[in-house]
Amino acid sequence: MKYLIADIILELIIDRTEYLSDDLTEFEYSGDKSADCIIDIRDYDDFLIDDEDKTLVDCNRIHVTENDKEYKLEYRNLPVNGSIISKDLKNAHIYVRWDDYLEYPLFCAIRDIFFFKVQERGMIAVHSSSIVYRDKAYVFSASSGTGKTTHTNMWIQETDARILDGDLCVLTREGNDVYAYGLPWAGSSRRFMNKKVKLGGIIFLVRSRKDVVKKPDILNGILMLTARCFTPTFTPEMVSMNTDVSAAIGEVTDMYILECTKKKSAFRAVKAAIDEAFREE
Repeated sequence: MKYLIADIILELIIDRTEYLSDDLTEFEYSGDKSADCIIDIRDYDDFLIDDEDKTLVDCNRIHVTENDKEYKLEYRNLPVNGSIISKDLKNAHIYVRWDDYLEYPLFCAIRDIFFFKVQERGMIAVHSSSIVYRDKAYVFSASSGTGKTTHTNMWIQETDARILDGDLCVLTREGNDVYAYGLPWAGSSRRFMNKKVKLGGIIFLVRSRKDVVKKPDILNGILMLTARCFTPTFTPEMVSMNTDVSAAIGEVTDMYILECTKKKSAFRAVKAAIDEAFREE
């Protein structure tokens, strides 16, 4: 089964398709192009991290290692035991236990492999809630609990905006334009569109007792965007790639900081700034 996500073709080899998330269905691909990455999903007994593998990250949730040929991601306390990804990113294996709780962890393991391909293509995946407003994408990014979902819901209630993705989007620069892709991974909202939309702006939400819109200097904006990347950061080279792409996007993108409450006055403040940008075009 093939899926076209952010112009990347993933081919999933799996016998028990009932464990695949329904959220992938909208991204099914029936064209003739070859897969950019083939992911073979198999029984967990085959998974192994060798003592000679170099540890990149070791924390409660995940243990990441590498050797000359592969990256290995070992998940802890999940029915997905781990993934092995070839260094050329053309092939990957996910090792699983076939139980009732597999669907969501498997969905996330596929996402983690997809992030490697996103980075290889010179794009970034951004933790955000995004909307389409006046035919442009607006990306609202913040740490968890700041109010991304609350804020974007105000846009849906008060305007004709639509959700592009409730939790993640991929950004790519093409010439002097930047585009945002909706993805099947949309967090608990499960709200997304399979669309590529020209980016109108990025808004960083910061909790405050009042609602104020500011424009960050470009360096601060680039650093804030880099900090919101979900593309891999396991090595200094990966961090550098995220920073370089964020810088290229930041150079040609309107970025805002919204110091905000969770009231409608926050929505009105940033909407006024966006509408002003449209008038200046």
